[in-house]
Amino acid sequence: MNTFPDLTIENAEILANTINTYGRDFGINDNYKLRHFLSQIAHETGGISSLNRSENLNYTTSSRLLRIFPKYFSYTDPNKENPDNYINNPSMLGNLVYCCGRMGNGDVASGDGYRYRGRGLIQLTGKSNYESFQNFYNERYGQNIDLINAACLPCSDGTRFTDYCRESKILDNVCQKYRR
Repeated sequence: MNTFPDLTIENAEILANTINTYGRDFGINDNYKLRHFLSQIAHETGGISSLNRSENLNYTTSSRLLRIFPKYFSYTDPNKENPDNYINNPSMLGNLVYCCGRMGNGDVASGDGYRYRGRGLIQLTGKSNYESFQNFYNERYGQNIDLINAACLPCSDGTRFTDYCRESKILDNVCQKYRR
């Protein structure tokens, strides 16, 4: 638990049970792959403080918006947005930065950018990725889940991620470099 100081005992047990149940099916079959997977989800979730984390798009300063999203914001470029209009407005920000065809999302007015913001252990993001995972999950487990409003789904993004890794051999390739 020292490695992940914000991980509660309850969440650690859920995560361990999920990995023990599904891990081998999805390519987590040795310590190198397990470490890579845990490192990735720790990065995506800010230390695994929650198994049901949503991307925080609530920025409180214009300087931070300018630093993180220079493609979208400027005080001097008339083709970019004024960052002051997006402070403390996560839905407006999400709809701007994830709009207009990015990952299958619609235009700003569609609300898709915020609706399909990053969620879960791997921060599944974008309408097309949500739909792809939904189809994968339904085929594999024969049940329909509500990815937007679901309670904690500790294996959801992880199974999709590890299935992708198994198919593309990403974990094998990454871990090969670090084997002794």
